[in-house]
Amino acid sequence: MKLHPEKASRRGLAVRTAAVIAIAAVGMLGLQVGAASAAPAQLPTSQAQVDQGNGNDKIPPGQEKPKKKDKCRPVANPDGGKWKCTWADEFNGTGIDTSVWSDIPYGLGLACASSDADHVQVSGGTLKLLVTENDMADENCEVWGVEGQYTGGFIQTQGAFAQNYGRFEMRAKLPSDGGAWPAFWLLPDDNTYDGEIDIIEAYGGRVEDGGDVVDFTVRAPAGQPGVQETCRVFPDSSSDFHTYTLEWTPTEMRQYVDGELCATFLGQNPDGSPGWAATFDKPYHVLLDLAMQPWWGPNEDTTFPIVMEVDYVRVWR
Repeated sequence: MKLHPEKASRRGLAVRTAAVIAIAAVGMLGLQVGAASAAPAQLPTSQAQVDQGNGNDKIPPGQEKPKKKDKCRPVANPDGGKWKCTWADEFNGTGIDTSVWSDIPYGLGLACASSDADHVQVSGGTLKLLVTENDMADENCEVWGVEGQYTGGFIQTQGAFAQNYGRFEMRAKLPSDGGAWPAFWLLPDDNTYDGEIDIIEAYGGRVEDGGDVVDFTVRAPAGQPGVQETCRVFPDSSSDFHTYTLEWTPTEMRQYVDGELCATFLGQNPDGSPGWAATFDKPYHVLLDLAMQPWWGPNEDTTFPIVMEVDYVRVWR
């Protein structure tokens, strides 16, 4: 994600990644956007582990293996086989599972980060991430060089659940309020920040061709401009729940909105040589957040709190 959606990072990771930014230019990825053709994913014990496909997957403490009623069931993959569920959160309780979800220690855009009860709530079978307007600038939170004007709900699974390759999906109702900046994304679990996969990010107030839009972006290193494709959501992303899906293999990434293929990123250089390198060949953890951005709001019609509602997050491999 980006300082401006076409020019810079959505994530504003400069505070934590200044030393990483010089690791690689975007060109090291060698990623290409393919034509959208027919549609054809550590868990913690006493010490956090990451799932690297070794067959020793464990379920996070306090969380049972997804049950049939949760509907995290095998899904057909383009190779003719099945994606099998490795982890899911259906948000059926009264709060987030703190053995899996934790704070994100940095704000983004105009919003400070929080996982307190005012900004992260679970009720009625859904997760709610909220943005509130601060009475005054938060002197304890500087975001992009500006004291935080807003506080948003931010959570991640770092150190608790991470996976390399597979199918990652969120079903959510995204806010359309001017300035809202919801996201569903992945970062390396090893704190290297040499890559970033923005499965979706959306911008309240941004409407193109009669519909809301979401962006799918792959970056290396994290926090830098990357390869991006824009998808349209009709009639709009806030009127109902939509599914946002990433299918990630060693050779390509495919992004879907409501089951319709939007973008394909090929993991090879123009000459056909491998382009993924080590950047994406390792476990990535899941992040959900609702920040604020200045490009399409806030405006006089923006009302607080703003809410992003998530029905589930599911992961397969």
